Amino acid sequence: MGQAAWMVRAGRNGEFVDQALTDGLAIVGWTDLPDLRTCGTRQELRSLLHSVFPDRTNYVIGNWTGQLWRFSHVIAPGDLVVLPKSQGYYAIGEVSGPYSYRQGARPSGQHVIPVAWQRTDVSRDEFAADLRNTLGSLLTVYGITRHGAPERIRAVAAGEPDPGWRPAAATADVDDAPESLWAKVASGDRVSLTIRELLGFWGYSRRTSVSEEVITSELDERGIVTKPPFTRGRIDSVVELIAVPPDPGAPEDRTVTADQDDPDDHHLTVRIRTVLPPGRTVETISSTASLVAATTAMLGAGLNQLPVLDGGHVRGW
Repeated sequence: MGQAAWMVRAGRNGEFVDQALTDGLAIVGWTDLPDLRTCGTRQELRSLLHSVFPDRTNYVIGNWTGQLWRFSHVIAPGDLVVLPKSQGYYAIGEVSGPYSYRQGARPSGQHVIPVAWQRTDVSRDEFAADLRNTLGSLLTVYGITRHGAPERIRAVAAGEPDPGWRPAAATADVDDAPESLWAKVASGDRVSLTIRELLGFWGYSRRTSVSEEVITSELDERGIVTKPPFTRGRIDSVVELIAVPPDPGAPEDRTVTADQDDPDDHHLTVRIRTVLPPGRTVETISSTASLVAATTAMLGAGLNQLPVLDGGHVRGW
């Protein structure tokens, strides 16, 4: 049994979906290409694409090479195929044979892989949020690999609920009431969970200024911090709940260390220069500069206000 799962769209806009389901096939377009098995290496496939599509850029050819190589040389019997339909529904099937090129078939059915479709009515809501987010790529062929996707997709194909995913480092029982987690932290037990799970205890699904403020405040009231701060990193990364020492004489053990933020500093940091267009710089002015200097700087940059910095901190505008 294969261990991989793949998204394979039936045409750029799903124009081959009915044919794929009726004939038991995974189908891709590229109808101008011959049998892809004639290419023994990725470079040979890339050269073929260059010769057939000479007007396409190197980037596009490289992208197509990767997709078509996976379709013709990597997808194997036993792997799973997810086929997007319409209005948020998918079909899921198991690959039953290798890629083939059907010379006499109509153009829409030349490059195919046989698939035994198991379910054709899977709603996107049957997948947990993290898995749904991996199904949105615009590529025609790509591997679905994150967060134990193949095993989870196989469960959904069998009509079972998505079992979800947790990092191995997460130790907390998310079915516990929050109070039992706080008690475990207070007793010195190791309690780790994902940021997503932590947000879920308060009914939040993402980090916002409101959710961060609420959670930070309530953790502070219980004498608990997260390490690393839950306001940073990917939402599925793992944080540990750590008890703050109740007094200066208490042993620290696994409590707050030198690299842990002060609770008042919990925030999501975004550096402005990372979102500026290429060639642009951040225009600022010192708090000691004169009004004339500020006016001159704004006129020169075409701005109506400037951030006022004092020791690297924004003091006003």
